[in-house]
Amino acid sequence: MNGIPEPAAAPNPAKGVSSGHLCSSVKADVDAFAGSPDPSDGITMLPCLKRAQGDSICTVPDESSAAAVNGFIDKKLEEYGLPVKAANKLRIAVDEIYNNIRAYSSADIAEITLSMENGAIVMVFRDNGIPYNPLTAQEPDTTLPAEERRIGGLGIFTVKKSMSDMQYRRDGKYNELTVRLEL
Repeated sequence: MNGIPEPAAAPNPAKGVSSGHLCSSVKADVDAFAGSPDPSDGITMLPCLKRAQGDSICTVPDESSAAAVNGFIDKKLEEYGLPVKAANKLRIAVDEIYNNIRAYSSADIAEITLSMENGAIVMVFRDNGIPYNPLTAQEPDTTLPAEERRIGGLGIFTVKKSMSDMQYRRDGKYNELTVRLEL
């Protein structure tokens, strides 16, 4: 109106970039700035991104990030208004899967996406850790007394039994585990 042109909007360098790639880039920049791979203070990335297929959180999978992931999941489950039983199944699944990523994958980026699709909650776990398909893990023999069973595998076994469907794929350098719970 006053003859002064509006400044052009700055280009968005993140437009069209996956949140996993964005987190990797931010982590690389933080590592370069910190000057060492092990800064004295913990780093947790919490960009919560709204995407067409759902809501996501991208983190550095370490001990300090578990509380943020659980908080994000609790908030989303509350927003979806799920029955308590379904919400608890999903919380257990997140706890087992995310802690496995954190403890065993050697990943430095993990992303969890939640969406509601056709009467089901779908959670997608992506990480850039070592290739590992948890669906091929040997199932524990639950007929044996606990003290006679081999250690490990019970968590993912529990998740498999409580979810409607689970699928794994390796997408380039990423593990991608999709968990679906029909409501």
